[in-house]
Amino acid sequence: MAETLNPTSELNAVNVMLTNIGENPVNTLTGTLGLDASTAQIVLREASRQVQSRGYFWNTERVRLSPNGDSEIALPSNTLSVRSSGNDTGKAYTYRDGRLYNATDFENTFTFTSNVELEIIYELDFEVLPETARRYITLLASRIFQERKLGTQSISAQNRDDESKSLAILRQDENANARRNVGTDSLSMARSLDRRSFIHWRS
Repeated sequence: MAETLNPTSELNAVNVMLTNIGENPVNTLTGTLGLDASTAQIVLREASRQVQSRGYFWNTERVRLSPNGDSEIALPSNTLSVRSSGNDTGKAYTYRDGRLYNATDFENTFTFTSNVELEIIYELDFEVLPETARRYITLLASRIFQERKLGTQSISAQNRDDESKSLAILRQDENANARRNVGTDSLSMARSLDRRSFIHWRS
């Protein structure tokens, strides 16, 4: 019977980080945490945001959005960045104060009078990411945490090699899915969020 493999949880990731500096693992991330566990969790989330900001097939979507009654376009709170797409390609759209802002020359406004087409990169919770992303983020965060606690000299060649290999696997996964999705929109797990003002579309 094949062994069941469980995806890396945030608790697993934090414990990898703690173990790498010689600290004991913790049983939970709820309640009051010790200083090292709390710091490790913060570093893990910082690393996750850093990685996700690059935009991958699993956290990037193309959407068509409509203005609300105030002629503004609200964006989800987990928006990391936006770029114009489709018929709006070339527009200098950006995420500002929870809304879409048009920074195109001489426009500079939150006001929109028609639908816009965007590509949005979302920040997703660690435990809904693909395992390839979780693995890389865990090792990246572990190195950052270890460097902050013990200095750069504490990082072994094996740890650096493991991190590099995990990044290569993440990129292979991205490249394979990018080829598979040529000519179509990339639909990520962010669709499970409350997105009532969004209209998904496919080319």
